[in-house]
Amino acid sequence: MSNQQGAVVASRSYTSVLNVTNGERCGTWRGPEMGLDQFFAIDFSTWGDDDDTAMNGIRLICSKVRDRSLTYTVESHPGHWGDWSLPQYCPE
Repeated sequence: MSNQQGAVVASRSYTSVLNVTNGERCGTWRGPEMGLDQFFAIDFSTWGDDDDTAMNGIRLICSKVRDRSLTYTVESHPGHWGDWSLPQYCPE
């Protein structure tokens, strides 16, 4: 099993961008991060704190479609306060 961080990828093509329209105006967005080509999300965890900031980060665990023995981690920069939730796995 391999566990690597995603890299900032400016030249790679993508099909959509998720935007948050109901969030607060505090804080700064970091650059986009992507997993390896041909890998797909199989689970996720969120980073949060017990204050009123809600979700401060997300971690995606990606693998090849039919081979979960090799995984790749992509995560946002969550900040300094909070903890990762337990992973929520997608069914096979």
